[in-house]
Amino acid sequence: MFDLFRIVETFATQFDELPELIPGRTDYRIVIGVGVVVARFAVIGQLAREPAVELVQLDIDKGS
Repeated sequence: MFDLFRIVETFATQFDELPELIPGRTDYRIVIGVGVVVARFAVIGQLAREPAVELVQLDIDKGS
């Protein structure tokens, strides 16, 4: 289970270990997880000027 602060920390500390969004594009990574308020989420981050990572997309599934 993740909250927004944990997602930011994950991108900041584990960027190189996260799965590539597009195979061969090491500058885009993705975190997929479950939430408390939403059923599932995916966050996409892009490596900007090192050491910065920009979180560029958030997709949520509120469930049914």
